[in-house]
Amino acid sequence: MKRLIITFLFLFISLYIFYIAPNYQVNTFYDKDEIRLVINDKEVTKDIPEEVKMVDGKIMLSKDTIDIYFDKWLYYDEKYETYITTSDIHVAKMKINSNIMEIDGVEKNINVPVQLIDNIVYIPIEELTEVYNIEIENNSKIIITTPRAESATITAQDEIILKGLKKNLSRKIAKVEIGEELDIYRYSKDKDWVWTRTSKGELGYVNQKDLTRYNIEEYIDKEEKIEKINLIWEYAENYTPDRSSQSKIEGIDVISPTWIYLKDTEGNLRNTIDKQYISWAHKNGYEIWAVFKNDRMGLENTSKIVTSMTARENVIAQLLSLCEQYNLDGINIDFEEMKKEDSKEFSQFVREISSTLRKNGYTVSVDVTVPDGSDTWSLCYDRYELAEAVDYLVLMAYDQYGASSKKAGSVASLTWVENNLKKMIERDEVNNEKIVLGIPLYSRLWKVNDGKVSTTSVVTMKNLDRYLNSQKTIWVEEDGQYYYENVDGNTWTVMWMDEKESIIKKLSLIKKYDLGGSAYWMWGYETENFWSDIEEYLNY
Repeated sequence: MKRLIITFLFLFISLYIFYIAPNYQVNTFYDKDEIRLVINDKEVTKDIPEEVKMVDGKIMLSKDTIDIYFDKWLYYDEKYETYITTSDIHVAKMKINSNIMEIDGVEKNINVPVQLIDNIVYIPIEELTEVYNIEIENNSKIIITTPRAESATITAQDEIILKGLKKNLSRKIAKVEIGEELDIYRYSKDKDWVWTRTSKGELGYVNQKDLTRYNIEEYIDKEEKIEKINLIWEYAENYTPDRSSQSKIEGIDVISPTWIYLKDTEGNLRNTIDKQYISWAHKNGYEIWAVFKNDRMGLENTSKIVTSMTARENVIAQLLSLCEQYNLDGINIDFEEMKKEDSKEFSQFVREISSTLRKNGYTVSVDVTVPDGSDTWSLCYDRYELAEAVDYLVLMAYDQYGASSKKAGSVASLTWVENNLKKMIERDEVNNEKIVLGIPLYSRLWKVNDGKVSTTSVVTMKNLDRYLNSQKTIWVEEDGQYYYENVDGNTWTVMWMDEKESIIKKLSLIKKYDLGGSAYWMWGYETENFWSDIEEYLNY
């Protein structure tokens, strides 16, 4: 009997050692004086590229750490030796070794500047709490909290125990006393255990049963849905049309008149803004997003502006002033024909515009062409970066075959539009909810002689009747368009038509891919009843 008891005890101890004891094992792999860093729900001390430094009592994170956790587009202006960082509503500029930094155009004295430590750029993260909207605590660990979805903070009404594993028989990480706060991450009501963080930065699992008295779902921040819009461009470079006798177009939310233009390489602007037009638009329930263009500046001059920190500052100050002066609701950025090598600088320019205007309550959108074209027409845009910066990314899904094309073809066939949407969403990882689909209200009539394009001309939607009613016109399902063809000797006249039925087909893509809405080039090209004909398709 005694031998049996001893055998039983041996088996029990073996079971404890192999199955239970590891649950209580403490992993101590931090150096004695190592500064530990917790960001949200992760201890990242061993994951960050370079260790945390303390300089004159200030927390310093390396540039690469900032890149990873706070601003993946932290920008360095070599000419001015200045780091520029942006968030949704702030722009901060920090010159190396300077005790003056700038936030949203306002200078601020700082005790510890951006500096090189062991040939690594270090940034005083505590000076950027306003910019990144973060909270920093420096207890036994440095704890940084950023705004994030699906997290909640509760105040303990009884003791709560944090465990190292999702098991009751595992090491106790920490105890939350009554009245202390507990941050809850990765919450799901279907889970038995949830991942949490104490106010001291300890991380561990809490049994869901211990949280039944708290309605966690009420605490969790819900991600806001991006509002869908329908926009129409108004050509108004030389004069603004008088719309005062017109009533509201149901379904259209935004009018974008082409009002603001670059004037010189210093970043000065000219504008043709019409106050009466804005007053009329607001009375009829429209928002006004003035179009900001680089027309006729050319590649070199546009490059000088987007790559110059001072020119960008000048532009942004004037845009903000115009928004305030004329009671605009937003800006639509339409820069075309740029250098491919300036794509990063253009993205930075747009980030700075967006952060500044959004802070002041204005909406920012940017227009892009379809992916995979020429260097200066298509590859000059980083669509992912731009979409991350702005409220809406407008895809100008037209000119599949443009005015300079040597081959006759559609302005915007359905297959071509859809394929490019899929590229942006799947390959370029653009948030589909931010994409506004640009739709043409025009077609191109081509004349081809002996197999070569001789002329092409724009035919607006309101002038398509003679072709639509022709016996030489057929519907092409793949293109989602009517196709007109007339052969006269060696001359071949053709057109793929963007009219009501074609546009309805394109509008179906907005629902299919859950896009942010539609935009139309341009007002005045449409038929008299067009807007009422498509009104039901504008409600997504």
